Amino acid sequence: MKPIKSVYFDSTFCLKSTLKIPDRKISRDLIVKFSQEWLLRGPKRKIFLYCAAKYGQEFLICQLSEALKTKIHVSKAKFRIYEKIPEIFDHVTHDSVETRVHACSYW
Repeated sequence: MKPIKSVYFDSTFCLKSTLKIPDRKISRDLIVKFSQEWLLRGPKRKIFLYCAAKYGQEFLICQLSEALKTKIHVSKAKFRIYEKIPEIFDHVTHDSVETRVHACSYW
């Protein structure tokens, strides 16, 4: 057995206000609702999804794409990965002009 030299504690959600974190479905429903309302305000309206993690937002990208009936713009690097995954590929584009919804870090 190896002795433990250090222990790190992530206290990000150690607040009373974070005792109830909404589940994925509730979060998705709210994001879809706000996105639909925002885009309906005019053709020049755009949505920029800030995706802090490298991966993990694929569920939201697919669900948002289906609800809004549009592809989601991702970086070319992400697109090259997603084009190999049929469940995701139909929901993304690397063409920023093709959509008003963007999930890329540099657009």
